[in-house]
Amino acid sequence: MKTYDLVLLGADGFIGSHFYSRYKKKISIFKVGKKIGDLKKKNVWKKIPKAKIVLNLASRVFVPNSWDEIDLFIDNNIKITLNSLAYCKKNNAKNIYVSSYIYGNAKLPTKESEPVKINNPYSLSKKMGEDLCEFYSNFHSVKSLILRPFNIFGPNQDKKFLIPSIIEQINKKKIIINDIRPKRDLLYVEDFCYLIFKTLNFKNKFSIYNVGSGKSYSIKSIIDCLANLSDNNIKIVNKKNFRKNEILTTQANIFKISKSFDWKPTTDLKEGLKKILNEKFSN
Repeated sequence: MKTYDLVLLGADGFIGSHFYSRYKKKISIFKVGKKIGDLKKKNVWKKIPKAKIVLNLASRVFVPNSWDEIDLFIDNNIKITLNSLAYCKKNNAKNIYVSSYIYGNAKLPTKESEPVKINNPYSLSKKMGEDLCEFYSNFHSVKSLILRPFNIFGPNQDKKFLIPSIIEQINKKKIIINDIRPKRDLLYVEDFCYLIFKTLNFKNKFSIYNVGSGKSYSIKSIIDCLANLSDNNIKIVNKKNFRKNEILTTQANIFKISKSFDWKPTTDLKEGLKKILNEKFSN
């Protein structure tokens, strides 16, 4: 039976679909999407062939929903991670776990050494997943690389996320925002996929890396950039509906990841937004 270079969990998702389309001809990838079945069930994993690496992008991801579905987020994200680690142990495969920003309102730019501050159920599930990876690394010799992306954006992202939700409103010339205050470190999805590709040959037993652009963008600057690109005069309506435990500003220190894998982002905010608009309105 063929041994694949990579098992891609969450292949139907935003990041997974971008990664597969870009690298399917460079490495052999076994796609694991919704059609294969419920990854929380151990018997489903019998359908997955042997591979050298597991890239775990399979999880529930939308923070506001995590408050209403704490049990579902924890159950889903933890069970899938446990099963993926058991697969790695059985097949002597390496594990790349895509975590999240888990620092709360932290010192900027944020280093990996910054204390973890869990402030929502989604980030709790991700930290629990990281702990499981470390446990399997220590006691079952499963090599794990933890990536903590701050915010990823790009074409075909779900409309409930910030940038797609703004773009959906552009032609109305009025953007309704729940909270204008937050500033976010935004990394274009293709830059993130390229980073993942560069990490495939990682050697360390267990390591954690922050991932971002290293720059922080205000919501107003995002809207202004989109207005300029779409040649629209846009009115901003701030509803002041503040999210529970909102993080006001994120900015990643990317020195460690850049040095370790000779990587740096190449797509700035304006270029990334332009690519999204071109793809969206050319279809």
